[in-house]
Amino acid sequence: MSLHTIFLILHVLGAGLLVGVVFFSLVLSIKKPLDIARLKIIKYVGNFGVYAAVWLLLTGAVLFWNEHQEFQAKRLFWIKMVLFVVDGIIAERLIRTKVESAIASNNPESVSRSLPVWTYASALVIILIVSFGVLIATPE
Repeated sequence: MSLHTIFLILHVLGAGLLVGVVFFSLVLSIKKPLDIARLKIIKYVGNFGVYAAVWLLLTGAVLFWNEHQEFQAKRLFWIKMVLFVVDGIIAERLIRTKVESAIASNNPESVSRSLPVWTYASALVIILIVSFGVLIATPE
C-alpha cells in the first residue's frame, strides 16, 4: 500500500467523521422540543467536527502537495475548497455561536427556528463537498 493510498484513506475517514457530526447535529436540532441538554450535546459533538476539519486539512494538504499540478487545474477542487470554508463559517460562526448563546442565556427557544435552518445548510454544503471530492478522485 502506497503512502498516497494511506493518506487518501485517512482523508476519507476524516470526511466520514465530519459527515457524521453534521448529520447528528442536524437530527438533534430538528427534533422537538429543543432543550438545553440537546444544545449541550450539539456543542460537544461539534468539537469532533472541528477535529475532523483539522484532520481533513492536514491529510488534504499532503494529498495536494503530492499532486498539486493535477489539483490546480481542476475547477471542482477549488469550488470544494471554497465550500469547505463556507461550511466552516456556518458551523463555527453561526451554529456554534447560536448554540453557545442559547446555553448561556438558558433560552433554547431563541434558536429553535434558526438552528435547524443552519444545520440543514451545513448538511447540504457537506454533501456537495463530499460529492465534489468523489468527482475529483474519479479518473476521467
